[in-house]
Amino acid sequence: MMLKKLQQKYARIKDEIAQWDELQSQLLSQFGNASSIIERLPVLSEDKNYGGLKFLPGIKEALLGKQMVTLERIFFDMKDTIYLFKSSVVSSLTCKCSAGEIAALRQLLTDQPNISKMEVQTIFEIIFAEDIR
Repeated sequence: MMLKKLQQKYARIKDEIAQWDELQSQLLSQFGNASSIIERLPVLSEDKNYGGLKFLPGIKEALLGKQMVTLERIFFDMKDTIYLFKSSVVSSLTCKCSAGEIAALRQLLTDQPNISKMEVQTIFEIIFAEDIR
């Protein structure tokens, strides 16, 4: 019975780590895309960069507008990704958390992007050790 509980907790922890990795990867990709658009905006705002296309009426405004719409969509997607991450963290908390468990989770959230998967897994095992007993 205890082994079954341990296996369930381990599987849940493994799934949480995979979800956190996926969300972090998504956020990094979204941030990279937003950065690229922000870097392009000054170039797109200069008439000299349009060559033969500068004679098309409204091309500059259309391209800048499209980039701004895309940037706004990326920011909304980033907000959603961050919300999913926060929801995952909050769902990891049990109602009977000790102050030490909450402090360990806070430290994990602070350090998670900078530590290896194995270390994150070890921290999760410590946090959820009381649930297994």
